Amino acid sequence: WIPLISLFSSCRLNELCQLCYGDIREEKGVWILDITTEEDSNKAVKTVNAHRSIPVHQTLIDLGFIEYFKSLKLAPGSNIWGLKYEDKRNKYGRPMSRAFAKLRDRIFKEVLKRERKPRTKVFHSLRHTFATFARQAFGSDLVTYFDGHSDDDDKKNETTNRYIKYNDYQWLKSELDKVTFPEEVNKLFKRWIEQLNKDSK
Repeated sequence: WIPLISLFSSCRLNELCQLCYGDIREEKGVWILDITTEEDSNKAVKTVNAHRSIPVHQTLIDLGFIEYFKSLKLAPGSNIWGLKYEDKRNKYGRPMSRAFAKLRDRIFKEVLKRERKPRTKVFHSLRHTFATFARQAFGSDLVTYFDGHSDDDDKKNETTNRYIKYNDYQWLKSELDKVTFPEEVNKLFKRWIEQLNKDSK
């Protein structure tokens, strides 16, 4: 789930790996991911602008993420992935980073039949992919918000950002849901999740 959530939200690796049970909630009918340092003293965000609330993209809901989340029987404050903090440098994300690299290598070797592994294709590449498709969907103003970056120095966006209400989750979700990928890619997502569910039984 972690790579898919990043692809549909632009969240960083550690931001997702450190999610606690209380960081996913429903607000006025909209499911939200809270990127925050609350509930766990080891949690961290890159900048002050990285504290943000992001609606769960409809594709993730259609793939069953909310059902998966509801199936978890965890105490408040528990890491939803069962990951543990390692140290200041690796934080929560190291196991996921390694798993992603192995998955990437397997896909290129077994599926794409390429021996050469693209070392430049790392987890962070998902954020670049999101930004590319998001700019096509709604421009750069909201991309800055979803990325968790500061736009204080961007005078072009100053007026726009003054009027954007990032706590209007229904509007924010309607904008986020405009980010779509080719249908053949969505079919791959569905097959991937179905296989993972089958393997976990």
